[in-house]
Amino acid sequence: MKRSITWCEKIAGKNSTFSASAATTFGLIRRKRILRAKAPEILARFPKPPHAFAGAPNQITVTLTRISPGYLDDDGLIAGDFVHVRDGVADWLGLDDRDSRVRFEYRQQGCPLRQFAARIEVDDLSTGDDLVHVEAGVPERLSEVVARAAWGRGGEGKAPRVPGATTQRTLVFRPSHVALPWDPPGVVSDVELGVSPPPFLRYRAPATVLVSAAAGRIRPGELVTLLRHAESHAALGGDVWMYREGALPKTRRT
Repeated sequence: MKRSITWCEKIAGKNSTFSASAATTFGLIRRKRILRAKAPEILARFPKPPHAFAGAPNQITVTLTRISPGYLDDDGLIAGDFVHVRDGVADWLGLDDRDSRVRFEYRQQGCPLRQFAARIEVDDLSTGDDLVHVEAGVPERLSEVVARAAWGRGGEGKAPRVPGATTQRTLVFRPSHVALPWDPPGVVSDVELGVSPPPFLRYRAPATVLVSAAAGRIRPGELVTLLRHAESHAALGGDVWMYREGALPKTRRT
């Protein structure tokens, strides 16, 4: 059973946390207390995983994901603010973070500039539906999760287990708009097409064609094909997919 919670939180790396200019000693102590208390507070909405399952010690995997425009190296990711979040998760579990029943893993995920969030996932052997909660305000545009580091199951003498290099593929999010030939010049309509919009869209001309430029060449009820183009418009917020009139590319018959 998996329990997942995502909330707005800027997770600082090791260098930012311990930099003399980052905060005073009192400020660092206060932040440690806040982050350690935050984890049990937000996880309280979920049932705790049992310490034993089916007569054997439960196996609990806790995945901590930093969501930020930038990425940290493994050392900066593990030794930064996630140290305090990890302690808070252990408090909620009622187990020491070095307990052999608990395994901590670390991930990173990209998002737009000036946005930050964090995610805690607790997965164990219990049966039941996965519980996922996303608080308001978290970034809606995210890249794929990158496995940066994983810390081996607790216990003295355990060394970090670092996975091999993972290829990152950033998903390009562009809003989609359509310029209908019978609308006034400069007027576009929004269309919800997701991350992978199709190469073309088809629309049927309305019964009354209002624009003189379209009158005569587009008949009412005619099916019009609009092709996808990558364009940049400051008024539309930057890079967008725009669907405009055009001929379909020729396909070779075999």
